[in-house]
Amino acid sequence: MRRIAQNLAAHLEQNKDLAIADVAWTLLEGRKAFPYRRAVLCRDVSEAIGGLLASDGDFGISGEAPESAARSFTLAVAPLTSRSLKRLATCFNRLPALRNELRVCADPENGGFSAADAMSRVIAAPEIDDEYLESTEGQLLQLSLLHGLAQWLISAGLRPHMVIGEALVCACISGAVSLKEAFRRIRAQDASIRPAGLVLPQTAVEQRRVVLGGDGDRSCASELQLLRTVAELWTHGLVISAGALYCGEQRSRLPLPTYAFEYQRYWVEPARTVPERPGRLNGAETQVHEKQPAQEQPAPAEETPEIHYYVPSWTMTPSFKIDLRDRFAGTHVLLIHDDLGQARHWARRVLDSGAPSVAQISRGEGFRHIGDG
Repeated sequence: MRRIAQNLAAHLEQNKDLAIADVAWTLLEGRKAFPYRRAVLCRDVSEAIGGLLASDGDFGISGEAPESAARSFTLAVAPLTSRSLKRLATCFNRLPALRNELRVCADPENGGFSAADAMSRVIAAPEIDDEYLESTEGQLLQLSLLHGLAQWLISAGLRPHMVIGEALVCACISGAVSLKEAFRRIRAQDASIRPAGLVLPQTAVEQRRVVLGGDGDRSCASELQLLRTVAELWTHGLVISAGALYCGEQRSRLPLPTYAFEYQRYWVEPARTVPERPGRLNGAETQVHEKQPAQEQPAPAEETPEIHYYVPSWTMTPSFKIDLRDRFAGTHVLLIHDDLGQARHWARRVLDSGAPSVAQISRGEGFRHIGDG
């Protein structure tokens, strides 16, 4: 993974004019996710290079996805403070995908609350006091932002197993209460919903907690913390939809470095042999070959061919003597000459063994008819 990050950093160093959003889109849509993962939070190519080459910290997140069938998290909804409301409104204003979620609130069928206009007033205000948070518009805006943020996470593939915290917001996120009904109850100051949490219909094996609202360091009330939370969930195995992350944006896929080849050698070295040592087995001569560990046997300075090659050859046998005594006694023998000149030698030996006569035939130069009979 470190080599992949280095290769990508080197590519970005040579192509600093690339749009970092297109780089992120390509990596998310065009690469298969493996168990070992790393994410980098950045705003431009320079920050991306620094995050890729640095160790884990504020902008680099590494994790290992467990090999389990279901992975999810618990969504905890906390009340917004004046500071976190302003930060969350700014986050919605900066991210087009989040702004799209506010259109649902403006639909007359859902209560017709213009969350975008209220959000603009909050961003423009020097500060927000507690009186605004308790007002009808303040409560409607808080519900709109928290509901929109939760719906955006769900549309991105990050569906929580459980929602706990603010009763009305939890009921609205889980679908127990419609957005229109939630708006009506806020306008009517109806606080009849009391449950502290509602469970969504999904089975989970691993549990992590994501905090919406509040004012703590782990709260998804700022753009940085929101994206960091999404990155952490992805590095721990959750699947993220790139289409939801970049909803309303036109992104392009870019040619980027592929996965690095490790160049690790797994060739099995041949076993080395010691010089042949003669032995005996059942009285016969044998050759014994002993294998030695490759790491203990030093390489020979000059390898000899007989170690690696086998050349077939005839096996030499000792000469033998033929005893012809009395073998041809009283027998007439016909001897055919060969081209090696051995016929005359054998003719003398046959006569010496007692043969009365030896007729010798040699090859002629052609065929000729010399008569009948």
